[in-house]
Amino acid sequence: MSIQLHRLLYASKAHVDPCGKSLRDIVDTATSRNAALGVTGVLCFSGDHFLQLLEGPVSALEELMTSIRGDDRHSILREWPAAPAEDGLWFPQWAMGYAYDEQLEHLVSRLVGAPSSSHNACLWAQPLFARLELYRGHIL
Repeated sequence: MSIQLHRLLYASKAHVDPCGKSLRDIVDTATSRNAALGVTGVLCFSGDHFLQLLEGPVSALEELMTSIRGDDRHSILREWPAAPAEDGLWFPQWAMGYAYDEQLEHLVSRLVGAPSSSHNACLWAQPLFARLELYRGHIL
């Protein structure tokens, strides 16, 4: 029996120094935790906001989100429910990819203000994530 993979997305207001050590700590911790849980994904940072997409088994995503919600280095502005990743993993090679992108602000505003009926926000964010191959291997 194969485990069905899901994808979820959240946007948050960052409470970290963009040049400080805590951002690197977030990426390092997420990379090892995600790998242990069989989760892949990408964390985008604009300097003011985080946008993170995670992919994996629902139980692992729930475990991660419980931890993420309690992290005082950011405050979640909007979280979308996990949806089946029917088109496969978008980031199979990344336990946690990272991208710094000032262009993210426009997307965060659009996503946070999207109607509540927009359940599959991942599709709204796909144009940003489609560009991420440019960032592959770019860690702080």
